[in-house]
Amino acid sequence: MAARVTWDGVVLAESDRLEVVEGSPRPSETHPVCGWKGAAGYLHAAAGGKLDRDSAWARPDAKEAGRRIARFVA
Repeated sequence: MAARVTWDGVVLAESDRLEVVEGSPRPSETHPVCGWKGAAGYLHAAAGGKLDRDSAWARPDAKEAGRRIARFVA
């Protein structure tokens, strides 16, 4: 399965490797912490002179149980 993320007509990310985690989107929180994945850090996207705040998150320091997603951005 492949994925492409676009915003305001600009491709922000593409990948043919995906990891499904907890199956559904959640409301945005600035600094959520998950018991098994660890703390998340949010990223902003910029395209066409516009800024989309908190549009993606990553867990660069994921806990051991969440290591499979440590290098991904969601």
